Amino acid sequence: MEYDYERSQFVQAFGQSFYMAGHKALGGQILALLLLHDDGVITLDEIKQRLHVSKGPVSQVVRELCDQGLLQKTWNNGSRRLYFRLTPNAWSQSIRLLLQPLQNRLNSIQELTQKLPLDKFGNHPKNQLARLLEVYKTFTVQAERLLRQTEQAEQRHITSGG
Repeated sequence: MEYDYERSQFVQAFGQSFYMAGHKALGGQILALLLLHDDGVITLDEIKQRLHVSKGPVSQVVRELCDQGLLQKTWNNGSRRLYFRLTPNAWSQSIRLLLQPLQNRLNSIQELTQKLPLDKFGNHPKNQLARLLEVYKTFTVQAERLLRQTEQAEQRHITSGG
């Protein structure tokens, strides 16, 4: 019984972290269910049952997760039921999705900064923003490089049968 409580807490916390990053909590909860699922595949009905959510929102979010490259459809041998599993690059792709809202906010700030007046010393706020954007660009370039390396290592692991 305690294990079920712990699993539920994990699923809720995972969903909350997705929500705090600007995504649907239900998407994070579905990913967490797959992390905890013994065979790594799950049906819409199982998701609906475990999360106590109606099939409509589950179907919509699962479709979005597939479109985002986090889930893929699959069929189990001998069954006509549709299952879903994490894609091989689900976690690196999820990091990209979590970084996207930050990039969007920075783009908005950059546009708004262009409209600001000069300060009392005749400096434009965009000079400071340029430094911020350079730090972010360095971060994202390095993060993307690491994500690609992770994906390549995972692909080697898959092809070697590991």
